[in-house]
Amino acid sequence: MSIKQSFPKQALTELAFTCAINGLTEACYSISDGIAAVYDNSPLPFLLKAISQLNSNQPLTALQLLEDNALPLDPENPTIKVLIGYAHICSGHYEKGYSLLKPLSNEFANSDQPSRALALEFLAA
Repeated sequence: MSIKQSFPKQALTELAFTCAINGLTEACYSISDGIAAVYDNSPLPFLLKAISQLNSNQPLTALQLLEDNALPLDPENPTIKVLIGYAHICSGHYEKGYSLLKPLSNEFANSDQPSRALALEFLAA
C-alpha cells in the first residue's frame, strides 16, 4: 500500500480548513505542508494557506500564495480564480477583484458549480 492510498487527505483537508477559518494559521500551515509532502503537484495546500491568510486579514500574502503557487499548478481551477478575485477585493483593489469575479459568475451561469456560488456571494458583498 502506497502512502497516497493510506493518507487521510480529506480528513486533513477538513482539519486544515477548520484551522484556517478559526485563526489557527500555524496549525493550518503545518497540516497543509503535510498534504503538500504527499501531493506535491496539488494546489490544495496553497488554497488552504491562502484562506488562512484571508481570514487573518492578510490578503496580499494570500494573493501571492494563490498567484505564485496555486495558479501555476492548476491554471483553470475556478476556485483559485475566485479566491484571487476576493483577495484583490480584500486588499482594496475592488475593480480588479470584480473584473475577475464577474466573468466567473457568468461562465457558470447555468451551473451548480460551488465556485460560481462563491463568486456570486463575493460580488454581492
